[in-house]
Amino acid sequence: MHPFNKDEILKILDNAKGNLYYFIYIMLCTGMRPGEIISLTWNDINFEKKRIAVDKTTVRGKIGNVKTQSSVRYVDIIPALEKKLKSLQELNISDTYLFISNYKKPFYSHIVIAKRFKKLLFDINIKDRNLYNLRHTFASSMITAGHNILWISQMLGHKDISITMKVYARFVKEDDEKRIENLSKIVLNF
Repeated sequence: MHPFNKDEILKILDNAKGNLYYFIYIMLCTGMRPGEIISLTWNDINFEKKRIAVDKTTVRGKIGNVKTQSSVRYVDIIPALEKKLKSLQELNISDTYLFISNYKKPFYSHIVIAKRFKKLLFDINIKDRNLYNLRHTFASSMITAGHNILWISQMLGHKDISITMKVYARFVKEDDEKRIENLSKIVLNF
């Protein structure tokens, strides 16, 4: 697991084009798995309730169940993502899937996108990492920013927060100022 840092993320987003750009952006804003993203339809996006229904994945051209039952979830649409999804919707030539291949069909797998991502990293001189590290980048950046661990765990589709903590605990940091502020809020009830 090697999350991208802020400078790398900005460089990636500045240089990604087309579907790859939107794919990367969705991963960075949701932590969704690549197979879940290529399976998304516009019916899964609810702009009114600001959430995405995640209940399927694509593996070798077959749309099926997500990784685990706890992976069936709603993923929140943060404001920055909402703007990008609406832009993608305006550009999209498919009224069904968010992402379609050059053949105007749903992607067979996320491998084509993963290869394009690796090429992008090579072209912009960023250390080679796989596409899944965008999921790790979402989780680690949200934890580092101090967002609610339960929310992060639910966004990732983890069964419970112990899984999230086991994988991402090293990103939980608190500076002395925040620690001291939190100490002053502790009240004993005995």
